[in-house]
Amino acid sequence: MKIPSYLYQSVHSDPKFPVRRDINSLNCDYPFPNAERLQKEEKLNLLSYYYTKWTIIILLGVIIGCILLMITFIIEELTFYKTKLFVGYIFPMGEGAAVGIYLVFTICTSLLSALPVLFWHPTVQGVGVPETISYLNGVDVPGLENWTQIPARFLSTLLMILAGLPGGQTEALLPIGLTVASNVALLKIKGRRMFPNHRYDSDRMEFGAVGLGAAASANFGTPLGGVFFVLQQLSSWHAGMTFIIIVGSLMASYLFIAVYNVVRNVDDHYHNANSFFSPFEDEHKPDFLLSEFPTFILMSLIGGVLGPLWVCIHGQLSRLRVRFVKGKLEKLAEIALLSIFISSPLLQLLFTNQQCSKKMWTTNFGKRILDELHLNCSGDKFNAQALMLLGNPETVVRTILILPDGEISLTFTVMAFFFVFVGSALHLGTWTTNGVVVPNLLMGALWGRIFKHLVADYLFGPETAKMAKYSFLGAVAQIAGVTQYSIAFGIMMSESVGVINFALPVFVIIFCTRYVSTLFSSGIYEVIACVKGYSILVDSAPPLCVDLTAKDIMSTRVVALPTSMTAGNVRSVLENYPHLEFPVMDIGEILDTASGEPVGVAKGIILKKQLVSLLQEERKESIVLHLESEKKMLEGRDLPQDSIIDIARYMNPQPYFVHQDLPLNRLHTQFECLNLHTLLVVNESYQLWRGPLGAGGLGQRLMIGAGDYREVPIASPLRTPQKSTKWATPTNQYLKIEKEME
Repeated sequence: MKIPSYLYQSVHSDPKFPVRRDINSLNCDYPFPNAERLQKEEKLNLLSYYYTKWTIIILLGVIIGCILLMITFIIEELTFYKTKLFVGYIFPMGEGAAVGIYLVFTICTSLLSALPVLFWHPTVQGVGVPETISYLNGVDVPGLENWTQIPARFLSTLLMILAGLPGGQTEALLPIGLTVASNVALLKIKGRRMFPNHRYDSDRMEFGAVGLGAAASANFGTPLGGVFFVLQQLSSWHAGMTFIIIVGSLMASYLFIAVYNVVRNVDDHYHNANSFFSPFEDEHKPDFLLSEFPTFILMSLIGGVLGPLWVCIHGQLSRLRVRFVKGKLEKLAEIALLSIFISSPLLQLLFTNQQCSKKMWTTNFGKRILDELHLNCSGDKFNAQALMLLGNPETVVRTILILPDGEISLTFTVMAFFFVFVGSALHLGTWTTNGVVVPNLLMGALWGRIFKHLVADYLFGPETAKMAKYSFLGAVAQIAGVTQYSIAFGIMMSESVGVINFALPVFVIIFCTRYVSTLFSSGIYEVIACVKGYSILVDSAPPLCVDLTAKDIMSTRVVALPTSMTAGNVRSVLENYPHLEFPVMDIGEILDTASGEPVGVAKGIILKKQLVSLLQEERKESIVLHLESEKKMLEGRDLPQDSIIDIARYMNPQPYFVHQDLPLNRLHTQFECLNLHTLLVVNESYQLWRGPLGAGGLGQRLMIGAGDYREVPIASPLRTPQKSTKWATPTNQYLKIEKEME
């Protein structure tokens, strides 16, 4: 049971964060027999099906690895030339001129990083992980599969890093893998599909999981960590899916490692020089004593408090942004002010307090950066303030993690921690690409160094309490407290550190931190998903809920469709009711014994995006495909208003039904195992509504509420039926739409 907190009341239960009206539901429940699909199934060659499937998986690994390689090289090279420009030409001009030029530069690049988000692809905004979680669990996120969002995401991330904002490229580029994967199966050559048997929503979700795993493996440098990162996001998976995710992740990660090491002149081509924790495989290998475990538990408590505090700050800032920052000019002004706020303290420290540290890099791109940061330092040292100001976030994290004791002062470490804590919390949620992992790794590395000085040195002495060890474990505790991803990040950090025995303290800290942090808040990805209007299924049903049944939590506000209706009525339904799916009913077969009125009997279910496509005169064959823009499709070449649409031909005639008395724990199991978004709740007669009992509705997914579990509809219902479920008949050429309830 979670502690009711102000965060939950303000984010998870706040009406300012409603479920989005423009999302769709992926059709994972296939194949069901309709005419088009039966014709295609008859022509399917099973051997060809598996050959093309593995061809797609290999292509995904190669394409995603190459894309991320090019993006990484471009970001690193431009960051290097930016560093060389400021250190070699701008900073020698003097404090006044240098500060003015840098502020102008960071303001301009910050504003430019927001332009692709505000004027091109709003889906690019933020971290990107909540969108991938929602997609892999059946939410068709608008714009996520559009090819053009890849350059938009790349430009926003590049300019964000050049502006010195604390986001990093690691998470911002993850959705690129999903975008590539969900579109490869739809490739055409001269108007003909290359892989016609892999165009259903379930195929796209499966390939999307492979693409996300490939992107995570290449970005983090940990193939198995990338696999578990994907599996932890899926509500249901099987052994076959795990295998193809592993293959795609290995292809992308080893291609990335091999090419990156060749370009960066690294001798060991099996060692990922781009990993966060690669240097630990040299003289900085961490070890531990059993007597240190109480201090590890104490670090878990610190991470379990600091993580939710950071999440809470983001939740409150989200409320303020929804209330006050509405227009595009206001969003641009916020980003400009934020860039000034982040840059000004570092510029002040750079010219007033020189902090020179010993260079620790022998390979990798980091050495080139540190060689340029010799500002007012001797040849074998670099300026730590200049690194925080000019270096890309990944290089800053890798450097802070391995700096020996005494290379940066305790005062500077404390100041840097508070600066990163506040700056990253303010930056998250602005209208650029953001980051969670990299800023929190840096925060954890900094307070881990502080913990080593103030606690570990007094308990074990400097010889046992090594700086690299406590800096690393601080990063582990911080990222676990913020994300609450125990298995995925535990595998990533254990795999990248290169010492298998060190996995024990890593997982002890992660599990303890996760348990403490869940007492105060949800993970940051759940909070962001709630703010953006995506629904995510909770991990498990609440305890002691056997007495709760489907009829206790279902929605009784149902809009049902007949088996056939006019195009005009279909359009009216779509424009006025934002439901993702609509039950299809036969009307008049059964009469209510009390009133004598006809009662509808459920016959099937049809998706909103199927109805959108059915309105298009030339798009009926695409009803199982993703439609990029629902609004654009509604404004296209429509069928005449009085045309009759045979909904029964395209509906799913075997949807999943549950009885109204089904316990909540079993209902949650069905949602999770079947990867569903809606369930039809019926009585013994398959009726969605029966007299005054109101025993009908759409059982929706569950989401955490203010200290308990509450129903969050996928699409906000607009009316409550009084005496019958609402429908539109073919003979009735109009559909009376009631006003939305306040």
